[in-house]
Amino acid sequence: MPLPLHIPYKEEQFRPWGGYGSMELDLLKGRPKLRASLVPIFFSIVLPWCLFAFTYFSVASSNHLTNPAETIAALACGALLLICMFFAWLDRLLRWRSPEPSTLGFFGFSFLLAWIAGILLGTMSYQAYTLKWFELTRLNTYKGVDPDFSRGAQLMDAGFINFLPGTHVEVNISMGYKDEQLYCVAPLQLGPLPLVTYDFWLIGKDCCQASKRGFSCGSAKHLHSSGMIARRVLADDLDYYKLAVRQAEAAYGIMAAHPLFFEQAKIDEVPEELVNQAQQALHHYFLGYLGFQFLLVIAAIFFYFPPSERR
Repeated sequence: MPLPLHIPYKEEQFRPWGGYGSMELDLLKGRPKLRASLVPIFFSIVLPWCLFAFTYFSVASSNHLTNPAETIAALACGALLLICMFFAWLDRLLRWRSPEPSTLGFFGFSFLLAWIAGILLGTMSYQAYTLKWFELTRLNTYKGVDPDFSRGAQLMDAGFINFLPGTHVEVNISMGYKDEQLYCVAPLQLGPLPLVTYDFWLIGKDCCQASKRGFSCGSAKHLHSSGMIARRVLADDLDYYKLAVRQAEAAYGIMAAHPLFFEQAKIDEVPEELVNQAQQALHHYFLGYLGFQFLLVIAAIFFYFPPSERR
């Protein structure tokens, strides 16, 4: 006979301890007392959680990007474990032909949920944090940049730029280029005097007027007393923004020798903040799945001993 997680028994008096490694639980009033082996309960909670953690780390870590073969191998190990458990459960089913649920079936179901959840949540964290962090940190970060005197050719490897306090968007030299969408550009400036070359441009879509002054992308109308943090944009549609800059040069008689394009960075786009968010997500997912697995084990106890077994 296969050994279930919990073996029901009936006695006249309740004894709090039923031998080494076991204790009696009265889960609900009216249910039979259960002699619950602590070892299977412990492993039924911890082992699926470990598979979830292993799968999550394999997918969400930097190895997914730097060594994808290791990630594939790790997922293949989890899949192989599930296949082995499936055939073991199938062999047990054919040999015993018992309609009662088995411990092996519960473990297989728990491992399958853990493997799938690890892949899904790991992929979400990889796309939201790991991949974005690599994209942001592969370029340099510059602080204290003066947009009036710095040149784009000097900062071609910039990923983030923290401009000096007082940097603002010169909305009177804005321009939009129309091609299905409206690609808007406006230069960044610190002082009031015209610049020799305007190399730092804030961009956006559908937030200006084509061939007219006016720019409302982000917080363009506000001065940044603490310094604007701008994120370099390296998108596929960058050519449209370059065309908008060329139109601005022709319309306003200015020059943009080496234009660089930026968007105002959000706090969650700063690399240090991404690391903090990734760590918080890891803690939440790990603790959350541990709690979920605990509830799943409790539900399995009720499934093994339905209310019809009350005496």
